[in-house]
Amino acid sequence: MNEKPTDTTISRTHPVVPRNSPQRFFRNSRLVAMPVKRRNVRTALSVIVDDFEPGRSYTEEEVNAIVLRYHNDYCVLRRALVNEGVLERDAAGQRYWRADPF
Repeated sequence: MNEKPTDTTISRTHPVVPRNSPQRFFRNSRLVAMPVKRRNVRTALSVIVDDFEPGRSYTEEEVNAIVLRYHNDYCVLRRALVNEGVLERDAAGQRYWRADPF
């Protein structure tokens, strides 16, 4: 039998999250999958960037530890944070900091 789940069934298994909420990309505080659309990537990254203090510098190991809380592929996620301008890094790639403003 192929019955479509009712709204109450869905809300019991997964909380209903508004379409414009960044939380729609996360389950149990973990990034489910990296979004494809750029605006959605930035939306998902906006959740992660909250773990970085403005004005503080981080080593690559510290960035990896923070990003690992959200996804096992910390390299891809760290690269996305830099490529999207959420984090900046020095020329040597040894120090990272939160872009201001984000």
